[in-house]
Amino acid sequence: MFPYMGFPYRIIGPLALLLIPPFIRNFGYRIFARNRGKIWIWIKKFTGIGDIKLDYFKDRILGLKEPIDPGWGFGDGDTIKKKAI
Repeated sequence: MFPYMGFPYRIIGPLALLLIPPFIRNFGYRIFARNRGKIWIWIKKFTGIGDIKLDYFKDRILGLKEPIDPGWGFGDGDTIKKKAI
C-alpha cells in the first residue's frame, strides 16, 4: 500500500515497519483504536477540521430527499459544530 501513497510514505512506511517492533505498533494501535472517538472530538475542538459542508455536492448525491437533516452536513455550519461538541 505504501507505494500508492506517494512520497514520503513510500520511504517512511517500510522503514517504520522494519524499525518499530510489532508489539509496540500493536500496543499503539490498540490505544488509538479504543479512544479514536475522544481523540477526534478533541482534534475538532482545537483545529476546527472534520466538518464538511455538502451543499456543493448536493446534486451528485443519489437518493437525497427533502427535508434534509442539518447534521448531515447541509445547511448552517454552526449547527454541525454545536452537534459535534
